[in-house]
Amino acid sequence: MKTKIVLLGLAVCVLILFWLDTFQNAILETQADQIQEIRIQMIRAEGDQKFLEQEIESLKEKTISGLKTSVQKKTISKDCEQYRAIIKNYFGDQTDNALFVASKESNCNQLAVSKTNDHCIFQIHNEPDTGKDIHLCVKREFDKYQSGRIGVNNFSAWYSVCGVGNNPRQKFEGVKCI
Repeated sequence: MKTKIVLLGLAVCVLILFWLDTFQNAILETQADQIQEIRIQMIRAEGDQKFLEQEIESLKEKTISGLKTSVQKKTISKDCEQYRAIIKNYFGDQTDNALFVASKESNCNQLAVSKTNDHCIFQIHNEPDTGKDIHLCVKREFDKYQSGRIGVNNFSAWYSVCGVGNNPRQKFEGVKCI
């Protein structure tokens, strides 16, 4: 009888060991499948990343070439030359750009008044005194240039030379917009 109990105990132990081995193999197979799936996902992600990097480069090239073709050369109205000395006192090396802004805004007409109440060669908004005094007009233009609509020391406040919105695009060669 003792022998039967010992044999029965051994059989139970063998069954438990067999069950544990089967269970462990099932876990290892599941983990191997999971690892293989992760490897496949990583390979796909690397391919996606390479594809996305190529797409980004292509978009950058298209954007840069589009910007190059959309930026125009600037010409300054002959009527502006009479204001060059006054403007140079404020703008220094930016004199040509400031003259160009005045050219685009009013064709350098100091008496110009727009239907939106913009005055002087720079079309300063809602400041009629600037139309009576060229020095005040240029000073106010320089103040706006220095403070900027977006950033400082740029012509972002003048939509005729810079685009509208929070990220104005450069429309003309050499005119700093942001």
